[in-house]
Amino acid sequence: MQSRKFISPHTEELKKKQQKAKKIKRIIIVFIFCLFLVGLYFLSYWKEINIEKVLVEGNIVLDSQKLEEFAEERIQGKYIYLFPKKNFVLAPRSKIKKELTQNFRRIETLNFDNSNPKILKIKITERKPVYTWCGEVPPNPRPEKESCDFMDKEGYAFDQAPYFSGDIYFKFYGPLEDYYFTKNNFSNLVVFVENLKLINVTPTALFAKGDGEIEVFLSSNQEYANAPKIIFNLKDDYLKLFQNLKSAIEIDPLKTDFKDKYSSLKYLDLRFINKVYYKFNEE
Repeated sequence: MQSRKFISPHTEELKKKQQKAKKIKRIIIVFIFCLFLVGLYFLSYWKEINIEKVLVEGNIVLDSQKLEEFAEERIQGKYIYLFPKKNFVLAPRSKIKKELTQNFRRIETLNFDNSNPKILKIKITERKPVYTWCGEVPPNPRPEKESCDFMDKEGYAFDQAPYFSGDIYFKFYGPLEDYYFTKNNFSNLVVFVENLKLINVTPTALFAKGDGEIEVFLSSNQEYANAPKIIFNLKDDYLKLFQNLKSAIEIDPLKTDFKDKYSSLKYLDLRFINKVYYKFNEE
């Protein structure tokens, strides 16, 4: 015999009550959400928390008006046609920070001061020019006015440099994609260049070739093609290279030749392990 399921009328009634309760609960949730949106809408237009002014502080070279106008444009309009971007809480700070640093590359750090809800205060620090990047290949002959970009201490190129005469800033040549190599490589190159000054060798420019070869040009009135230079590889241990060069340049015959015949120096080649090869033009 086939068994039959018996459903109590009380069970059916309980089921209907539960469904009704769920429906009421959903209505209440929707009502509360709508109430929240309405409240948020009116709150977003509350004058006391709406931005009336954009203020940029900390800039030295960058134009305050341009920065402020740029940020002001980013807080115009509304989210989903309802909530104003000028609301102090809803202001798109992340977007402002991202786009300001992308369009004004001199900006190094950017933070917001939230102490006054009526003022969008932006505090910045600017990158300081330490070196210059002057192109992928050293020019021959050397131009009177060379087009270069400023670089900061980490090798980041951020702004066009004015024309300088002489070697006021150390120059870098070679490939550039915002940063000149990686930060570690760049800092190691800089340390090597600075160490050269300790042994009375005056570097003025560095050329990174595409094959990983590095040429450091030394102080000279000659064109880069004929200027004295130090040659090594990017992958080398720069500290060992410097120690080898220091040892070689402090003993004869290189010590005397370097002092007496510097103007005819062609190169100092450090590409060979624990050896320094050199050549003077008269050789």
